[in-house]
Amino acid sequence: MRSSSSAASEVYKGQTGGVEEEFLLVDAVSGECVPDCERVLAAAGPHPWAASGGSFQVELLASQVEAATGVCRDLPGLAAQLRVGRARLAAAAREGGALLVASGTPVLDGRPPPPARGDRFAAIMAAYGDVVEDYQACGCHVHVGVPGRDTAVAVVNHLRPWLPVLLALSANSPFDHGRPTGYASRRAVAMARFPGAGVPPWSASAAEWDARVAALVEAGVLVDEAMTFWLARPSPRWPTVEVRAADTAATADEAVLQAALVLSLIPL
Repeated sequence: MRSSSSAASEVYKGQTGGVEEEFLLVDAVSGECVPDCERVLAAAGPHPWAASGGSFQVELLASQVEAATGVCRDLPGLAAQLRVGRARLAAAAREGGALLVASGTPVLDGRPPPPARGDRFAAIMAAYGDVVEDYQACGCHVHVGVPGRDTAVAVVNHLRPWLPVLLALSANSPFDHGRPTGYASRRAVAMARFPGAGVPPWSASAAEWDARVAALVEAGVLVDEAMTFWLARPSPRWPTVEVRAADTAATADEAVLQAALVLSLIPL
């Protein structure tokens, strides 16, 4: 009988991957979201796996931060990076009286925070107005390395029927701004307001995918190619398929489970 660690390692089947997790920052007393991303990121310092792509980053609004693992080759290694990243950001948040919250949407009500600083975030706010003004949704994005963009598009096509299942298994946003929403994933509803959201279109090739995205950007529907909110896509930055279906997981172990499910669905 194989050990659990051996079985977990075999899920990767020689693939590489990583996970990006988005989090909310809330006041430790009131529980309301606070625009504290710059202080928290400065206190957290560089990511321990920065040499292999790990990072701590701002998100769209100043009440959010992101932890991205470096390149991982097995699930135990992924789990270690996720736990360390969460712990580092949580400690940095506590230093200033805030808490790091792993929820797909804000649980309590409060004033909308300002956007994070940067020209791209300003362009997004200008393009989408009220749709994005209080978009504090947080997701867990699983990256899987693939050998080329045509393969990436083929993998996205293959994943299309499974994306709602991955979302349902990960749902972690039943509350939003102080009220029960009636949804297991209010984040998914918030995302659906954006163009380029939901299950991705089927594409015959990378050229067809790229032409569709370029047309949406040229028409002003998308700010840039990175604004595609589809639940899976060829990453615009890395040589990976990026699966964006899941809400941010309540625990690191649940994030590892989401990654394992994604990896098991990709026949490379």
